Amino acid sequence: MRSKIPYGTNLNTLTKNEILDAHIEAYKKLWESTDDEVWEFLYKFALNKQYE
Repeated sequence: MRSKIPYGTNLNTLTKNEILDAHIEAYKKLWESTDDEVWEFLYKFALNKQYE
């Protein structure tokens, strides 16, 4: 996540979608590199915006 949203970033300057997109991208990379079902779930959950 630090490569997506560097430490010290003022989160108030980011939109909710920018933060969510960073998480989606990170979860996708983790899933692709590990084939772990937890990362797959988190990626798909965030991608589909099921939190709303």
